[in-house]
Amino acid sequence: MLQIDQAATTEKIAEVAGVTRRTLHRYFSSKDDLLVAVSAQMVNTCIANVKNAMNASDAPEEQLKLMFYSDIDCGYQYAFIHDVSKDATPFDKQTQEDFNEMINTFKAVILKVKESAIVSPHVTVGWMEYAYYGLIEGATRALRDGAVAPRDIKKMAWRSYWNGIKKE
Repeated sequence: MLQIDQAATTEKIAEVAGVTRRTLHRYFSSKDDLLVAVSAQMVNTCIANVKNAMNASDAPEEQLKLMFYSDIDCGYQYAFIHDVSKDATPFDKQTQEDFNEMINTFKAVILKVKESAIVSPHVTVGWMEYAYYGLIEGATRALRDGAVAPRDIKKMAWRSYWNGIKKE
């Protein structure tokens, strides 16, 4: 529901979920509590995707590509969290720790890719990170806006990223 209407009331959320407002409030005392729970689900989903990427290949560039693809999926599925929570994603302490661990894994893969000598020496690790996040955001927005066919977006975004950082 929040993907469609960020201003949705708890009554509307309960209705779409097929439960009463009272049932929703039994589990979540407020819309903010619901957002914290959904944010934890998002982080857990993203962590599982990162682990799958890490286990799918020993090659850092392939791990990065698989993370990239899954981050587009997570970004699209959970973009509403950033829209609804004005200033910051609402994490509880454990979710923040898990999120930080996931980011550290991502940064370690970026560093391995950079050190593998397949990346242009003119591209810094910092730029690799910003370009990654920027293209994930762009791909997510393109999907939400219907600007690009969903079947094409991951490959187009990855080609844009990879061609921008690899050696010529």
